[in-house]
This record gives sequence, structure tokens and C-alpha cells, in this order.
Amino acid sequence: ATNTPDPNCRAQSGQCGPSTTCASIGFPGLCCSEWGYCGSSVDHCGGDCCQNGPCLNGPPAPTPPTGNPPTGNPPTGNPPTGNPPTTGSNYSADHGEDSRLIAYVGNWQACPTAEQVDAYSHLVIAFAVSYTYSSSKNNCDAQCNIASSVPICNNMNNQALVDTWRDAGKKVILSFGGAGMGGSWFGDQNNCWDYCFGKEEALSTSLVNIIDSQKFDGIDIDYEYCYDVAGKQSGRCAQRSGAYTDFKAQTFLDQLTSKLRTKLDALQANNGYNRGRYEVTHAPMDSDMTPSSSAYFQILHNRRADLDFLMPQFYNGVTRPALGVDGSGGGQMSAAALFGSMSNELFDSEPNKVVFGHCINNCGGTGSNINAAQAVQVTSDLKNYNQGEFACNGGAFFWVAADDIGGAWSDAVLAEVSETAGCSNFGGPSTTSTTSTATTTTEEPTKPAT
Repeated sequence: ATNTPDPNCRAQSGQCGPSTTCASIGFPGLCCSEWGYCGSSVDHCGGDCCQNGPCLNGPPAPTPPTGNPPTGNPPTGNPPTGNPPTTGSNYSADHGEDSRLIAYVGNWQACPTAEQVDAYSHLVIAFAVSYTYSSSKNNCDAQCNIASSVPICNNMNNQALVDTWRDAGKKVILSFGGAGMGGSWFGDQNNCWDYCFGKEEALSTSLVNIIDSQKFDGIDIDYEYCYDVAGKQSGRCAQRSGAYTDFKAQTFLDQLTSKLRTKLDALQANNGYNRGRYEVTHAPMDSDMTPSSSAYFQILHNRRADLDFLMPQFYNGVTRPALGVDGSGGGQMSAAALFGSMSNELFDSEPNKVVFGHCINNCGGTGSNINAAQAVQVTSDLKNYNQGEFACNGGAFFWVAADDIGGAWSDAVLAEVSETAGCSNFGGPSTTSTTSTATTTTEEPTKPAT
């Protein structure tokens, strides 16, 4: 038996449907949601859009049919799910390369609770850096040395906590950089990136060694500094040293990405890492991803084979998605248009590789704070945009776990993000020091309006 969903439900273009039950494709006892995905949450079984299965508003689950599941060409629209998504608590990274919910963890802040972490697929430990903190201007290491280990949270290393998260199916990624390394906004005083230019070989080795020793699942580069003061960023980064040139900055971004990919692949061949490949990502500001001819955009495009996904920050004022994903919201352009540029131009029409970045509470200066209801709406609207072009997207990330009080923000957003978990399966502030042992931490600076 099937349920007749409300005619106003969203497009049904996944793997299950009105005449294809979840049981018939190998997932007995699950509901077929309005999107055509199998699951057991209220979002799958509730409302007026559950298509079949143990719908809360419909008939009991049908008897699983005998015989082989249907075969044939994949449907158009939303790619089908390969596994039933994990929703509610204990969400993980194991469903596939899409529909992520990624939390940044400030390693100077309190450790996230189990109540928070249950909704996360990934945790990004922020940050490894090459400076010691100073309130006026951070003290840069002239050789771009970083500590041999990083704190996880509470300014302390906590390998047992990392192991617990990973045992629950989460991926834990190290982030290098952040605002304390230097920013391109007016008034910033820090320029520690300058001293890393030309040192990509040693830096990439140090980062890979940390990933190996602390059992991380990959690396994020959080670069918010200048790379084109001769053009796009004219007048910016007045704090840059004599070591800075646009050529050096652009070479650094290109070569660090390449070397990290090569060395992480070699590490995997050596240690047998078995959770896919080690992940490499960047978290660029939205202002650096427009136009698509910008140098940073083109570097990432040329290195797209080295990247597993991208985490653009949609909270620096260029886009203001909280006021509507398909409008400018008082910013300079539509977040949906910028998302499409990265999905279709930076990557090769791969929206599942673009993870939409939110800021819960630290981005008032750019008018970009977003509450849970707004983030849910953004995620839903992005899936529906342009007749579902981005329905199977990379999910969402947010800054920062400390602002996800009691897990309320992440639980709400997960309910929407997880609707499409597995959809890509078909077919296929700061840590560091000037030495290698000591570590100093401090809060991440708040970026002003740009």
C-alpha cells in the first residue's frame, strides 16, 4: 500500500516513490519521504508528504515484495540515496559525500557535549597556527613553525575525545589558519601568513605529521588574507610585510593544497587509513569567491581534484542568506548564485562538494548571524532552487560549536540536512607557538564589516 501525499509536497525525485517502497530497494520498515529518500525520522514519516512505509498519517508498512529490487538507469533530479540516512542523534559521516553537518570547534573553548556532537557528521578543530598570541598583534614565527600537536578543546589535547567522536562515525578535521593569522579586512594588524610563503614543503609535512599522530581525518585551510592587492584587493592588507607579494600568496595557496593532497595520499598508503581518502578542504570567505575570475577561485578550480569538498563562508557580508538564499538580502549578490558558481564552475556541476557556511553568533559586524529557523529555511530553499538543481548538496557547516547551545541549533538544521543523506551514493582561536612543543591559545578575532 502507498500513501497519497499532499499535492503541494516538494519534488519526488529520489530512489523511492509512490510505487517504489523502501522495502523493495533493500530498506524494509522505513518511510519514503517527500523527497524520495528512505528513513525513520518524523521528517520522513510525518506530515502529509510521506509517500509509503509506516507513515504517521497513512497506512501501515507494506509487506516487503519478493524478487530482486528494480534496476535501470538512475533517475534525473535528486540523486538517489545509497543508504538510509541517519537522522536525529548519532549522525555520522558514513552516509556518503553529501549532506554533511560540520561544526567548527574553537580549541580554546569548552569541549562540545555529547548532546551537541550527536548531530554532527564532522568536527573541525580550529586552529593550528604559526604564532603566539598578543593582544595588539600576534607574534609570528618567522619560519612558519607550528606546534607538533594541537589542543582539541579547553586548551588541551584530548585524544580520547577525538577517538570517541571517530568511533561514533564522525570525521575530525584539523584547520590551519583563521583570522589570527591575518585578515584582508580594514584595520587588521596580523600578517603571519607572510612568513609561511615559500615554506609550503615544511609546513605541509608538519600538518600531515599532526594529522597522523592525532588521528585526524583531514585538513582545512582557513585563509582570510590577501592574495591580489594589485587588483581585487587594492587598498587592503596594509599590515603586510616586505615578504608579501601577490605571486607568493597565490603560489602558497596552490602549492600547499597540492602538497597536502600528495602527502596525505602517501600517508594513507603507508598506514592503511580506511575511511575514504584523507579529506582536504578550504573555507574561503564569500568575498573571495566572487567573481569567479578571482585568483583564489581559480586556484581552487585548478586544484579541484585535490579537494574533497569546499566550505565557503556565507557570512562576510557579500551574501546575506538569512534574508533569502535567492536574493542579496542587502549584500552584493544572491547566495544561491554564488553557490551555483562554486558547484558548476569551480567544481564540475557537483553541488555535493559545496558545504554552505553559517555563523550562529559572531558575525554581527557583517550582518550575517543566522538562527536555527533561518538556517533551516536556507537549507530547504537551496534544495528547491532552480527546480532542485542543488537538492543533493554538501550540507552545512557552522561557526562555532560553543554557540550551539544544548545542540538546539544543530538538531533543527540536521532535520533538514539529513533528508538527503546519502544522495550522492548512486553510481558511484588559535593554537601554537614559536617552538615545536609549547602551545599558546586565545580567542579568535571577530571580523568587522567589510
